[in-house]
Amino acid sequence: MRVDLNGLKKELKTAFHNSEDLTFREFYTGGVSAAVCFIDGLVDKTSVELNIINRLMKIRFENAEQGNGNAEKENINTKNENKNTEESVFNDTEKENETAEWTQFNNTKQENETAGRTQFNNTKQENETAERTQFNNTEKESKNTKKEQFGNIENKNTEESVFNDTEKENETAERMQFNNAKQENETAERMQFNNAKQENKNTEQNVFNNTEQTQFKNAERENINTKQENENTEQNVFNNAGKEKAAAEKASKNYAESLKSIITSAETAAAETDFGALVGRIAGGEAALFIENADEFYLFAIKNQPARAISEPPTSTVLKGPREGFTEDFKVNTVLLRKRLKTEKFVIETLKIGRYTNTTVAVAHISGIADPKIVEKIKRRLENIDVDGIIDSSYLAEFLKERKYSMLKQIGVSEKPDIVAAKLLEGRVAVISDGSPIVLTIPFILLEDLQDSADYYKNDVRSFFIRLVRIFGEVLAMLLPGFYVAVLTRHYQLLPVNFLISIITSVRELPFTAEIEMIFVLLLFEILNEAGVRMPRYVGMSLSLIGAIILGDTAVKAGLISSPTVLIAAMSNIGIYCIPDEIASFSLFRLALVLASSLFGFFGLILCSIAIAAYMLTYNGYDAPYLAPFAPYIAEDIKDSIDKRGLLGMKERPRSIPNINRRRQK
Repeated sequence: MRVDLNGLKKELKTAFHNSEDLTFREFYTGGVSAAVCFIDGLVDKTSVELNIINRLMKIRFENAEQGNGNAEKENINTKNENKNTEESVFNDTEKENETAEWTQFNNTKQENETAGRTQFNNTKQENETAERTQFNNTEKESKNTKKEQFGNIENKNTEESVFNDTEKENETAERMQFNNAKQENETAERMQFNNAKQENKNTEQNVFNNTEQTQFKNAERENINTKQENENTEQNVFNNAGKEKAAAEKASKNYAESLKSIITSAETAAAETDFGALVGRIAGGEAALFIENADEFYLFAIKNQPARAISEPPTSTVLKGPREGFTEDFKVNTVLLRKRLKTEKFVIETLKIGRYTNTTVAVAHISGIADPKIVEKIKRRLENIDVDGIIDSSYLAEFLKERKYSMLKQIGVSEKPDIVAAKLLEGRVAVISDGSPIVLTIPFILLEDLQDSADYYKNDVRSFFIRLVRIFGEVLAMLLPGFYVAVLTRHYQLLPVNFLISIITSVRELPFTAEIEMIFVLLLFEILNEAGVRMPRYVGMSLSLIGAIILGDTAVKAGLISSPTVLIAAMSNIGIYCIPDEIASFSLFRLALVLASSLFGFFGLILCSIAIAAYMLTYNGYDAPYLAPFAPYIAEDIKDSIDKRGLLGMKERPRSIPNINRRRQK
């Protein structure tokens, strides 16, 4: 869609119901109109001013420089036109010079030919005159000689006859001699004329050749120079065009890069074309940039949302080991995990859930370890969620449970990135929700809550002993109240006489029966616990002391409850916190055991315990048996159950958790 700032402003105002928190600021940049839209309070105004508007104003000056480059281009074109005009004038002048040179050459050639013919005629006339003079002289000499020769002849007739004969012979000989001489002279004259003519032709040809060669060379040089000038001009034009094109591409590239480099936070700029998605992302705390007549919007995560600093979780304190905990910021939580899992196989797939909250939820797993079937099952369930909003990851846990109304804990939770990273390495899948410091891990088995991250940072024997203490404390917390009620109501003969007398003395004047008294005390501790959690920290500590010491002592002295009941309830409440993540379900199990013991004694206690164990055995969420590796028994996983082997002894991943890569180390 084409961006129309005026129409877009009205649509955004309508979408946000003319909220005063919506800021729509228009400005002029790069020769076009632009605008920035964000929700006041969710976006840092200073970052918008410095990182978006000022940066784009800088691009405007770069565009002005580009305009100067266009003016320079016009000057270059004018210069090229002038050069072309000069070349045309030069070519016309060159043609005129060539025409004048050819005219002069023809005139010179004609003059040479005329002079050659005149010289030939003069020479021929001189030769004929000389020949006639020579012939006359020769004839006179012959006559004189003949007269002298025939002067003494007596017989005149005879002399005349001889003379005539001799005269005829002489005339014939003279004519023959004259003809021969004339022929020889003509031949010599022709040869001389031909030679002179040939010499003139050769001279003219040489002159013509020299002139033509000189003109050809000059013309060739001029053509070469002209060609070189044209090539230089074309090269300059090409270079200028290339520079202008490169400058334009650089300006366009710089403009695009400027849009993407405006943001200074960890998220990068993103383009968007859908108006619905645009409204959702603005509502989520992102700033939107609009360029008039552009095809897309640009969104920048310049958020100003308050976030809690990384600190140690109050529910997972340790003496040794990492103390970092997750926060309510989605980006921080993913970075904490990536800091520990530096591999390209660590996959984080995000999606949006909630019609109004549009909460970012991520499914994280390690490709090549986690079972793809489990990953797809979790993603499918998350994609099918259609709810108003997701406020915390606990909302997601309700949709991911296999049994919707079960009392068992079915989804693992953790606030520490080192614990989640370790579970991902075993083949589990993590679900991260924006706005929640708690990360869900799937699948979950009961053994996970028996283990503690501190167990892997201390001696193996000490870890084994601590795990035994946790199991003993949890069993004691669940069975001790029911055992006490069963003894007082059904099986008091099992107690030693002195202890029995002491108990009977303490409960003799009480207004309540043993089971009601135990349930009352347990509920009283639950009330004190809830009040202590929700009250201010220091007031809550004072309330706990007052409730445990003063209130309890006063109730005993008033005759409402007995001292043994308070002692048993206190021990049970202390023991149940050995596994704090199981308090919710184990408290209900403890209450059920008390009720069963009050009705059926030890038989009811044992029967209810078996029923609870069977209930746990039947649960197999996400292909992981709840009581594994004890039921079913998996020998390889016993190494990290109650017993704690060293890291060198655990070469394979747990078989209790579905995964596709069993080998952990060689």
